[in-house]
Amino acid sequence: MYARLRLGLPLLLLCGACVSSHANARHRVDMSVLTQDDLVDHQYENVLEAVQTLRSNWLNERGPDSFAAPSHIWVYVDNTRVGGVQSLAAISTRYISSIRKVNGIDATARWGIGHSAGVISVMTWPPQDASLPPTPPDTAAHHLN
Repeated sequence: MYARLRLGLPLLLLCGACVSSHANARHRVDMSVLTQDDLVDHQYENVLEAVQTLRSNWLNERGPDSFAAPSHIWVYVDNTRVGGVQSLAAISTRYISSIRKVNGIDATARWGIGHSAGVISVMTWPPQDASLPPTPPDTAAHHLN
């Protein structure tokens, strides 16, 4: 009987750890993305304020990659470069679909040389009538017809 208990107890503990690990995996948050749900609970004046509050580490440049031409974190809105981090202050959170921090390696692969400090990519929903809440792009056509 003790032999079964010695073998069964570690197996039981191992199975319990696997179930616990699987349950935690479903509730993990992608720390490289802010969604409208993250922004809606607070009344942020602009995207810079939201990022400073929720993901301040996104604004830290990781150090110079070149003394001749140091890299900066660039900001893109709907895949169009609008400037550096301070340009986030001019972007309202009203029509934000998502804000994503893209690391330097992925940013350089996507946007080319000069992006080694990373990119903050802001995706918006198309502005509509002020009385309507913003809707995702795939359902916007239904509101316009």
